[in-house]
Amino acid sequence: MLSQLGIFVLATVLLALGNDAFVRGASGLLLRSGARSYGVALAATALGVLLPALAVILAAAFDDQPELALGSLIGGGIAQLALILGLAAVAAPLVVRLKLFRWANPALMAAIVLLGLLAFDGTLGRIDGIVLLAGWLAVMIATIVSARREDASIRNELAAATGTSMLVWRDSLRVVVGVVMLPFAAVWLVRSTAALAVGWGLAPVVAGLLLLGIAAALASLPAALVAARRGQGDFVVAHALVAGLGNVLLLVGGLAAWQPLDVARSLQRIEIPVLFALAVALYPMMRSDSELSGREGWVLVAVFALFVVGETFLIGAWS
Repeated sequence: MLSQLGIFVLATVLLALGNDAFVRGASGLLLRSGARSYGVALAATALGVLLPALAVILAAAFDDQPELALGSLIGGGIAQLALILGLAAVAAPLVVRLKLFRWANPALMAAIVLLGLLAFDGTLGRIDGIVLLAGWLAVMIATIVSARREDASIRNELAAATGTSMLVWRDSLRVVVGVVMLPFAAVWLVRSTAALAVGWGLAPVVAGLLLLGIAAALASLPAALVAARRGQGDFVVAHALVAGLGNVLLLVGGLAAWQPLDVARSLQRIEIPVLFALAVALYPMMRSDSELSGREGWVLVAVFALFVVGETFLIGAWS
């Protein structure tokens, strides 16, 4: 079991390194091709938070473990909103000037409610998946429209957060490294998670929540911490919101459209409501003074710790 735990930790590190390499390389190549820096920043933000989760759920789906994949998406969303955003705020207060936040946070609440309603009967069918994907398309259209209204200083901040070397050979090498490392790490992450779940007596959906989802979310932690220390709070908040919306609408929707999913009762009663509560709590935290303080960051980290402890307690109570 220790060997599987070691593989899990190593695969988590490789997933983070592969994701960072691919995003930096792709951003540099896009800039070299003449793409606008702000557009590249938005694309890099989406790639940076969704690629690890996408790689993981594809690996789980091809390994015929849809419950593991679904659990990882909900667990990853909770980790992004509580753990990653909280640790970034602890590293440095996050000043939020992004106009995107005004509608993206309520949109995230609506997306989670939609997911809960669609999953109320215990299944997510292909039609449900298509509905969620349509929601993601609406979010993308709204993002493109609202991007034109952002202040120049915000655009420059997001562009600076995704800056690269601008050397073609180096960025090309980064893309190649990322393409190789991401699927390799994801496959071994899924396999080690499945092995640990069997050894520890965890249901697949719980293993996805507490192991796979957190590992995928941690891949974006280095970028969030660096951006926070540089005073790029808008980049960090955009990361968290894109992660939440992407996990709920794009990735869960795509997974359900690919194959119908059974939704565990615990997801309906506990984890999806927890995800919704986090999205609701973030709004007054940042809306009141346009800042997520270090104290509020500690609150989010503490909430995440309580969530993990609570899940562990429930596992013990049900076993």
